[in-house]
Amino acid sequence: MASKVFRISGLPPQTDTNTLREALGLKQEDIINIKAISPCCSDPATKVAIVEFGQGPPSYLKDMIEGHKSDHQVEMAGCDDLNIDMNFYGLAQLYATPHKADISADIVAVTSIAGHAFGSWRGRGNLRRMWLQDFLQKDLPNCRTMIFGYNSKLDSPGIHQIEDYRDNLLTELKKARVSGEEQSRPIIFIGHSFGGIIITQALVKSRDTKPSSDPDINAIHKATYATLFFGTPHRGFNVESLTKMLKIVSFYETIKSQTPEKVNKGFERIGGYQLSVSKTSALLNPPEGEITVCVNEDHTHLVKFDSKQRSAYSDTILNLKRFERAPPGLPAASASLIPTMPPIIPVPHILPASPTVPGSPGINNQTPFRDAYPELQSLQPPLKSRRYYTRIPKGKLEAERKRQQAVSIIKSGSMGRIPDQGKSSFSPEDEENGEKFE
Repeated sequence: MASKVFRISGLPPQTDTNTLREALGLKQEDIINIKAISPCCSDPATKVAIVEFGQGPPSYLKDMIEGHKSDHQVEMAGCDDLNIDMNFYGLAQLYATPHKADISADIVAVTSIAGHAFGSWRGRGNLRRMWLQDFLQKDLPNCRTMIFGYNSKLDSPGIHQIEDYRDNLLTELKKARVSGEEQSRPIIFIGHSFGGIIITQALVKSRDTKPSSDPDINAIHKATYATLFFGTPHRGFNVESLTKMLKIVSFYETIKSQTPEKVNKGFERIGGYQLSVSKTSALLNPPEGEITVCVNEDHTHLVKFDSKQRSAYSDTILNLKRFERAPPGLPAASASLIPTMPPIIPVPHILPASPTVPGSPGINNQTPFRDAYPELQSLQPPLKSRRYYTRIPKGKLEAERKRQQAVSIIKSGSMGRIPDQGKSSFSPEDEENGEKFE
């Protein structure tokens, strides 16, 4: 099984390997692999370490590893308590950067539903490279590269909706971009599957926020220069003028993924094969055009690069380097930068009722897209029917209603279904950091 990765927050600025080992109570023979010590995104006066334990984590972390608690606190002499977690919720910087004035861009990566902020970007090769950290710190050393984590576990008791994830992302970015220099720094988003939907929703909210109400939130969409979408189910969005100023790169998969089925201890990918996100859905096809990249992988492995020699990584870094060289004075984003959401019109959909998949964007929420997570629809038994709402253009309402009478929404893959979330075949490695599906 892959070694688990931990985040240690609240470290003093002068922290080095020795002080960290001492704070964690490690013995001389204990092995610790410090993957990064970087400034905290929300509190630059402290630092955050990302670590692995070579011979297994300390025994005092057992309850957290087994899922009995979400984090663990450690006393550090002369400083505030340290906090250790495995979930990586919020923003986490992946490697140290030069002085703030020399940072060329902020890169923000958002994983998909039921994924892990760190593990979902990690390759499956023998070296288990996490390309956003291991590759970009050498290829883009002047970029502040961050990951965003949120609670969307399939077995979570939470009732999160897409608006919660969106607002959390904006709040974390607001805390990470305080000064005038930071707010004007270009942002490059990277989104995998549902993570791309969270990004787009966040940009819509940022654009619609009046500068007089919250200038920090409004500044986010103005600073956004480009977005790389990996297998994001866009279909159903009104994107007529999305890319007048926003650069778009869309990656799409060409290999089918196995669907999960309920077993005694959760879910395993033992079902049939199907394409999680079709090419039609993964591409925006805006009038101004987009860069499209075909990837010979399934939905999960779209974002798992074992080496720099992977063709998809070559395409990724080529575009990231090009976007990093964006002019420092970005023009203010106009209203046409982000798609306008069509009005919400009630349409009856038949979906499995509670107990539902906690945190799923297509349940207990108004979703702005048409694609499906067909595999997730079978995770819970259909106890009764419910009515849900989705956003569709007014002109298509009547045709949609007629079509709904003839075709079952669950079997047809039409509007209102849960957006797709592909996964590779289940293996013990999928349980990394407590996540069964990345």
